[in-house]
Amino acid sequence: NFNYEAAASHVSGGSIKYTYLGPGTVAGTHRYKVVLGVYRDCNGMRYTTTSERITAVCMPGRTPLIVQTAPKVNYIPKAGERPANLGAKDVSDVCRNKSTKCLNRTNPGGYEVSFYETIFQLPACDYWEIYMSPSQCCRNGTTNMNGSYFAPVTRLASRSFPKNNSPIFADEVKPFPSVCTGQDVFYGIGTFDPDGDSLRFIFDGAIDRINTPGNYTYVRYNGGFSAAIPIPGIKLDSTTGLISFKTTRTGKYLVAFWVIEYERCTGKEVGRTHREVQFDVRSCSNNVPRDISGVSNLIGNVKKTGRYKMEVCQGEKFSWEDTIFDKDATDTLRFESNMGAGVGLPGMTM
Repeated sequence: NFNYEAAASHVSGGSIKYTYLGPGTVAGTHRYKVVLGVYRDCNGMRYTTTSERITAVCMPGRTPLIVQTAPKVNYIPKAGERPANLGAKDVSDVCRNKSTKCLNRTNPGGYEVSFYETIFQLPACDYWEIYMSPSQCCRNGTTNMNGSYFAPVTRLASRSFPKNNSPIFADEVKPFPSVCTGQDVFYGIGTFDPDGDSLRFIFDGAIDRINTPGNYTYVRYNGGFSAAIPIPGIKLDSTTGLISFKTTRTGKYLVAFWVIEYERCTGKEVGRTHREVQFDVRSCSNNVPRDISGVSNLIGNVKKTGRYKMEVCQGEKFSWEDTIFDKDATDTLRFESNMGAGVGLPGMTM
């Protein structure tokens, strides 16, 4: 068990990822860069921690247990992004040319993420459970749950898959989407596995704290909500990670789930990452742009296997089109992709 510092609500969740770096300096070990992201609701107090404690425990025996301090790494904004506030990246769901409360208290509310990094050298283990022991509380308030703390968790089966990497999540660009009441919502997590593992997505409760490795206390869900139904009518596609729902009730809704990696040939679990998304549902009249064509006008040696799926051999050049329609004629659509940045399809242009 851990002791926590009392503070005003401001934390909106977190995530832990790891990247394989190569063999360790001790025989039989491997090195991994572990990156922790802590998200803040900028309507609350600042998250001022300059380092966080990250624990790696070999399971199921719970030994060895390795605790390391991960210093904060200041984020450097890319061209067109909003300025970083004290080294934190602004991930607010607003237009890029608009400022938020993350930078100036007089601006509209927003969200930001602070990054912390460290390198673990780990021996072989059935699976490592890697998690954060938060130094500050508390979660921001949401409509569907009550919880004070948060505890990002990831797992790695290093004995069988020592060179594994965490999946890459495109939804980190906009982890707090704003949606309108009464409209169909389709939110793609946008997960890509750099090792080619098969991914599965399952609902789970938002973790409040870790009592002991593998033993969690979950947040308390309010009446009418649960880990499996964080929003009435919500669905999570277990193979694609697509979240869909429609609600008539405004509020903020926390949705939590596991992303589980399986080795394609054997079906063995390689690792898993606990994720959270927070939806801000408002009464608004905006019409969400719709994909009205799916994959279309394919050119090259490529096969269409579904409305949004294609099959192509490595090294082939191909292209396709997709038509997005916005009912609001005065809107301007801007398209961004994670595919050309070394994620999924390196060298892709759009």
